[in-house]
Amino acid sequence: SICFSILIDSLLSFLALFIIILSVGGHVSWALIFIPVSFILLFIFSLGIVLIISVSTVFFRDLQYVIGIAMQALFFLSPVLYKSSALAGKVAWIVKMNPISAYIELFRAPLDTAAMPESSIIMGAIIMAFISLIIGLVFFIKHEQKIVFRL
Repeated sequence: SICFSILIDSLLSFLALFIIILSVGGHVSWALIFIPVSFILLFIFSLGIVLIISVSTVFFRDLQYVIGIAMQALFFLSPVLYKSSALAGKVAWIVKMNPISAYIELFRAPLDTAAMPESSIIMGAIIMAFISLIIGLVFFIKHEQKIVFRL
């Protein structure tokens, strides 16, 4: 339920951002049609991760605090405030290994450069989303009966 509420919040936030982009003279392109696909892929990926984390948190109560710290570290290791091309050398591989980078690029390309994301980024995001969802569902179904006893 939290994933769905955040999806709706994100869509409404994007609508506000889109209005701001238009009001400051941003360009409208056909690449913006890809934004809903990006939201869906990010939602599928997140749902798989959340299923794993939610079940794990039932068994390991302190995991919720570790997740908060890990999310903050993931934010700084993700190319949100900088472009991944700005990094070179020894740290570039860290950003490339970050699964969130592909999803950021799915949003950045249509909004920043008014172009479709590269096909390799799209395919990587699709593959990661469905692998995440499959692993999350298998993990949840495997431990579903144990959750009731741990709560």
